[in-house]
Amino acid sequence: MHPTLSAERFVQSAWDLNSTTSNVQSLAHYMVHVNSEIHAANRQERIHENLDQWSKLMALLRRRPNVSRGKLHRNLQDQGLGSLPDSALDLVIRVMFAIATLPDSAIGGQLFRPRWKADESIVKLVSRVFPQRLPDDIPALDTQRVKMQKMSLSYVTQYTHIEIQWTDYLSDHLLLSTGINWKRLYVFRHPAFIRAALEHLESKGVVADTQALSQGCLPPTLMKETLMTLHVLFPSADKRSRLLLEKEVKQHGLDASLLEPLPPDHSYHETQRDALQPRSVSALYHKFPYWGERLYDLWIEAEDPTPITTVGNWSDSKKSGRYVYWAGFMAIVIAIIFGIAATALAAVQVWISWCAWVADPSRPSCSKS
Repeated sequence: MHPTLSAERFVQSAWDLNSTTSNVQSLAHYMVHVNSEIHAANRQERIHENLDQWSKLMALLRRRPNVSRGKLHRNLQDQGLGSLPDSALDLVIRVMFAIATLPDSAIGGQLFRPRWKADESIVKLVSRVFPQRLPDDIPALDTQRVKMQKMSLSYVTQYTHIEIQWTDYLSDHLLLSTGINWKRLYVFRHPAFIRAALEHLESKGVVADTQALSQGCLPPTLMKETLMTLHVLFPSADKRSRLLLEKEVKQHGLDASLLEPLPPDHSYHETQRDALQPRSVSALYHKFPYWGERLYDLWIEAEDPTPITTVGNWSDSKKSGRYVYWAGFMAIVIAIIFGIAATALAAVQVWISWCAWVADPSRPSCSKS
């Protein structure tokens, strides 16, 4: 049987934190994911059989967020971790920061699977995977309007046929994936992990994003914004969305903290705009600099859903310019035919009326024979 990493040991190694009863219990769901990652690595490459090595590796990355991957790998020997393969570094990133990194030998599919480059530090990797898009970067979209209610779970499931796919990776969060007959929206399933990390940073007095990685945590603004996006999908005032969320939590055995309200400090109003729901694309990116782009993709899908049914695909195929041209041409031809027929009928009616008016059967044109 594989050794199991406890929540106590995880927070001690990843965050240099002496565990408390509350944060250990809240991480129960996330630790299932952590240990499944470790066991999968054991099966594939026989790594991390010794949990002491695992703990040392997490602590090493936490202390050196500005050191490149290549240098970290070369330092493994000095730290007594020389037996670990290079892929062990990817595993650490996946469980400490919930980033779905892949080794160079793997090929990604439709989902975002970044590679941690040899000349890239953890700081640079996190900045690349979670970029901030500010409104100034998208001037062409400033005038477009958005309706936040169209991003709720009740709306997207009813009108766009999107299915929710719960993911263990924050890098997948709000990613919209489509196929021939399906659409999936990936949603991060471990808000308790985010809340515990935020509590840890608060206990250390860390408020700056640049200091968070040295504590083994993602930037606090990113984590707070992620919690806010959950309330976009499942707004507390939308009873149907909340009922659907409760059903998802029970059906998939999800983290119960998904049902908890947003803490007041996570919705702090720095400007007047922060108190309002975004009504334009510019405001959307202003309030959600990390997740605005994916929220915008979701809104586009809600405005003009991609067809996945037979009827929907047939209807969508008729929107092409070529079809519109031929439909217009046939409409003109039919209109001409009916116009000629109407003209002929009118002429006959005029002739009949004239014959009735002159009342002279001897006229050849009015003769009944």
